[in-house]
Amino acid sequence: MRQYEIAIRIAQVHHLAEERKYKKALTVIQTLDMRQVRNISDLKVFAEVYTRTEQFEAAKATYLRIYKKSRTRRILYRLIYLAIRTNELDDAESYYKELEKHGFSFFLSIDEDGYSEDVTIGSYPFGYGALYLYKRCTTNEIIAGFWQCS
Repeated sequence: MRQYEIAIRIAQVHHLAEERKYKKALTVIQTLDMRQVRNISDLKVFAEVYTRTEQFEAAKATYLRIYKKSRTRRILYRLIYLAIRTNELDDAESYYKELEKHGFSFFLSIDEDGYSEDVTIGSYPFGYGALYLYKRCTTNEIIAGFWQCS
């Protein structure tokens, strides 16, 4: 597949993910040779599509690939989440220890994606996404880890 075709398909995946059409996005991803996708932001979108369609092993493999390039607590949190979802508790513990090595511990997540319409009043401030908060172990300061918009 030529670079132009790959770029078109990656753009399709981004568009479908923005529209929350994860199954269609997964279908497009499955036509790609993942070795040719190197951009971290593209890989993050792909990993999120895998997660939303419950392709947890593919999501984990993609997040591990990202983590080799960009060792961030956001990626560690996603790896912890996936390890728990797949009942790989030893992996979850090792990822959490890695998070603690960086001086952070998980504090709280606020996830709007699962809210029903009768629970919310007005709009969703996180755009159906989630806010993840961490605590700096040395100072107990609470910091926003990242905001993930679905």
